Amino acid sequence: MFTIPVIIIVKILSSFFINIKYKSNLKKADELEIPLNQLLSERNSMCHAIKNEIAYVPKTYRYSQALTYFVEMYEQQRVDTLKEAINCYVNDKHQAELLYTIEENVNHVLEYLSGISEMTVSVNSNLESLNKKIW
Repeated sequence: MFTIPVIIIVKILSSFFINIKYKSNLKKADELEIPLNQLLSERNSMCHAIKNEIAYVPKTYRYSQALTYFVEMYEQQRVDTLKEAINCYVNDKHQAELLYTIEENVNHVLEYLSGISEMTVSVNSNLESLNKKIW
């Protein structure tokens, strides 16, 4: 399998920010009365420029959260290839899911212990009243 430099991902991620830039330019167009067709043409040319590069990213990772993660990992010099970035992303995502599950389990245990504590107080109260009746 060949490796793809993560720099390509930077270009891919930039495409996702094209829409943000496009919307910003749209506001400017209203202010400056720039023709809408000119802005649409600009956006289309930007999208066309990155069209071939996004094909390197597997479809399951073509969303902004994953692409942002890939770029951040590359900028932090933690990865050199797309394959490494995907593996790190999958591992980090799995760890986050495990942590969430553990936190939920701990919360359930704490709720259970809280219930036991309340029951203990009730039992102690009942024992105390019985003890008073007997003695």
